Amino acid sequence: MAPHTRAHTARMIGAELTDIEPLLRETHSTTAIRNKHTIADPGRMYEPDTFDSNVPVYAIDLSLPPRRRYIQVTKDFLPETHCLPQLFDDILDQAGLPRKIMHFFTWVFLRRLHNHEQMEELKGIQVVTGVPLYLLVAYNVLLDLMMGCTSGAALTKDSRKYRFKMLHFRTLDWGMQPLRNVIVQFEYQQTWNGPVIARSIGYVGYVGILTAVKPGLSASLNFRPYHNDDSSLRSNLRYRIHQLLLLLGFRPSISSQLRSFFLPPSNTSQPQDVDRTSYTLIDIKQQIPQIPSTAAYLTFCDGVSVLLLEKDLDTAKCTLNHSFLAVTNHDISYEHAHGQSEHAAHVKKTFGNLGMEEVVEESVERKEWLFDRWKATCKPSGEGRHPRWYVSSARLKRLVDVFPVTNQQTHFSCVMDPVEGNFVCVRAYEEGEVGERRPGRDDLDYGMVRDWY
Repeated sequence: MAPHTRAHTARMIGAELTDIEPLLRETHSTTAIRNKHTIADPGRMYEPDTFDSNVPVYAIDLSLPPRRRYIQVTKDFLPETHCLPQLFDDILDQAGLPRKIMHFFTWVFLRRLHNHEQMEELKGIQVVTGVPLYLLVAYNVLLDLMMGCTSGAALTKDSRKYRFKMLHFRTLDWGMQPLRNVIVQFEYQQTWNGPVIARSIGYVGYVGILTAVKPGLSASLNFRPYHNDDSSLRSNLRYRIHQLLLLLGFRPSISSQLRSFFLPPSNTSQPQDVDRTSYTLIDIKQQIPQIPSTAAYLTFCDGVSVLLLEKDLDTAKCTLNHSFLAVTNHDISYEHAHGQSEHAAHVKKTFGNLGMEEVVEESVERKEWLFDRWKATCKPSGEGRHPRWYVSSARLKRLVDVFPVTNQQTHFSCVMDPVEGNFVCVRAYEEGEVGERRPGRDDLDYGMVRDWY
């Protein structure tokens, strides 16, 4: 069967909208307006006044049928979502793959996500945007495989309440510039106008979770450009089989698995879905390593400790810290001189012409810079013989918002508070907004740290 023509697709969209639109109007009458505060629509958008942000916020009512949850945000960003087909073509061009052939194979094989509830959400998004469903599926299973990021957590002291807690910081870097226009924050509610159970930052049309926080837990996903033992034929075969099963919808993506730690499965979820929304860091450390997944760096924080997992297919190296921990896009074991050259060789082998080489090659530099700045400004907490080291929350926010942690590829940065379950600050960046000056060691020792704070 050939792909639908545009006329056929338009008729299908019109038929489904005929059913969805009256339901939206009947449920709530006020239409959300971008950059205005409203309290009426499912998926309403407003500008929060409780934290520093330039990213629009939408409430997602999980009690609605999955197809209706993202209608409002998708309608508001309808012109911007038309870039998605072109993004797919750009990736094919950079990889040197023929467009027509790859579109055909993608249309044939990328038919669904592993999770039924998330697939239903995609169908609702497809109805509004008109973007072919196979491209939305590709968007949701490929996006978390092609990012360069910085994540971590640092112990901070609240100057007003004089208490210590760890804040989780994160920047997301990616080469696809049009996606900067579809960055949003979601606030998830189990009932209409009910309490917010979790918050996330992502892209319109993407239903997995890359960055999220709720009371007691925050998480961020970083791309890992290699998997363990990738010189072994058997190891490579097992890993490629997993990736194939993921693309075909027989296994969940890593971002879909992260979602299960923040949002409870609905009644339409598959029977094998597990509610992990009450898991602790100890639970995560014990159970995540054995879950089959794409290689990635996963950072979790509960406000007291931070846990980093260097995740491979069905194993993970875990690191726990109570003062400071950061990860970019390389293994901790590669931070010595010989390891850095090995990391560079892995990157060159993995990426080819996909346009992410520079971000990942500079991974070690970004982490070293961040650690040096933190070390120069942290203070001992004075607790016991082995004090924890802390910085002020203002210093941490400034540290994340400076080159090279934030760079030309950065789409957004944020700081999360897993104790309160909210974002301390969120900032999206326009293309070319971040400068290229690279602070030197003298800046660290004499001028910049004093001037910043």
